[in-house]
Amino acid sequence: MSSVKQFQDKFREWSDIFASRSMADTVRFVKHSDLSFAQFGTLMQLYHVHQCGLTDIANRLGITSAATSQLVDKLVQNQMVERTEDEHDRRVKQLTLTAKGREWVEHGMQARMAWTVTLAETLSAEQRAAAIRTMDDLLAAVRTLPTPEAAPVQE
Repeated sequence: MSSVKQFQDKFREWSDIFASRSMADTVRFVKHSDLSFAQFGTLMQLYHVHQCGLTDIANRLGITSAATSQLVDKLVQNQMVERTEDEHDRRVKQLTLTAKGREWVEHGMQARMAWTVTLAETLSAEQRAAAIRTMDDLLAAVRTLPTPEAAPVQE
C-alpha cells in the first residue's frame, strides 16, 4: 500500500514536469503574440468565468484597478474583449470575451497541451486506460476540495 508521502512525491514529480512543459509552450505561444502575460491571464480568466468586472481581474492578477483598466483597454482595441455596462449599476463595467478572444485562448490551450499528444502515443492502450481511470479518480477527489479565494489587492 502506498503512503500519503509516496503519493505526494510522485504527484509533485508529475506536477513539476507537467508545469514545466506546459509553461514553456505557453510562454512560447504568448511571446509570439502581441500580448503581455497579464493580458493572457485576463483572457484566460474570462474564458473560464465568461463574464466579470475589472476588480475581479485586478484581484486575480494581483494588480491595481488602474493597471487592469489599461491592459483591458488594449484587449478591447484588439477586439478580444468586450466591455459593457452592468445592468444593475451603470458605473460597473462587465468584461466578456469576443469570438476572436475565445479563439485566441483556445489556440493557446492547444499549444500548451501539444506535447501530451506525443506522450499519449508513447503509452500502450492499456497504459492510457489505466491513466484515464487514475485521472478520473484524481479529478473526482479534487472537486471535493474547497476552492481557494484570490487575495484582494491593496491599492
